[in-house]
Amino acid sequence: ITKKYNHLQGIGASLLPDGFIHPTTPLSTQLGDYLFLIAKRTYTFCLNTLNVKMALEQTKEHTKLMAFTQFVNRQKAEGTFQSIAQSQADFIRKHRIRYLIASKSAVVPPTIQPMITDSIVDSKSGERFYLLKP
Repeated sequence: ITKKYNHLQGIGASLLPDGFIHPTTPLSTQLGDYLFLIAKRTYTFCLNTLNVKMALEQTKEHTKLMAFTQFVNRQKAEGTFQSIAQSQADFIRKHRIRYLIASKSAVVPPTIQPMITDSIVDSKSGERFYLLKP
């Protein structure tokens, strides 16, 4: 993986399964523990901030501050919102996200699937690492 993706750096995205009950907040969910092996300057934005359930009431306030939630709220205010799946694809395009990490049971929406150019599955966690079209 390090040879194949050593050029990768910057912003990526992560997907958790819909309805996932997170004990704290998606801010603390770091998929891709192996990212440091690929590049030192990597960061992922969670694309499930609106369809992941929070176990603690106060963490619901945290989701309002997250980039994807703000992106969707802006689309709604501008009248351009179509669906969460479309917003996820729009977010990826707008921010030129180059990779996506999906948890084992997360479903990659059809709006994102055509963007995928390569994939690797982590045999231990079941996470899927996708390289996206530039």
